[in-house]
Amino acid sequence: MNAPWKGPDATGLEWLSSDPAVGAAFAADPLTTDRPLLHLFGPLGAAHLFGRPGRGLRAGRGADLAVLIMVGREDTVGGAASAHRLARAYRERSGFDDVTTLVYPGARHEVFNEVQQADVRADLLAWLDARFALPA
Repeated sequence: MNAPWKGPDATGLEWLSSDPAVGAAFAADPLTTDRPLLHLFGPLGAAHLFGRPGRGLRAGRGADLAVLIMVGREDTVGGAASAHRLARAYRERSGFDDVTTLVYPGARHEVFNEVQQADVRADLLAWLDARFALPA
């Protein structure tokens, strides 16, 4: 995950955020683990993380569910291409109409802990306000 940022000064956590403090905080967190997904969740649980959304999720739910996918363009875990595939699956497999994908240039995996986090948070609030605004 850290290949694009290899170098003598690399910590191995640059994939998280372009803000070095985020990687340092991650490394210092006693709840952080480097155990593989298979060890953490077991084979079935890990497989669910890589699966696609279910077919016909919208059916029988009445109102459409809104989905927001926010991703950093430099995210080596999935990135923009993976986010667009997920959005397409929500539309085509699950039947959702309201699927929004926001891709942040220069951002990595943790978009809410990026240097442009104020923009990310403002976009989230605007998306929520557009769908769930309180009556005047």
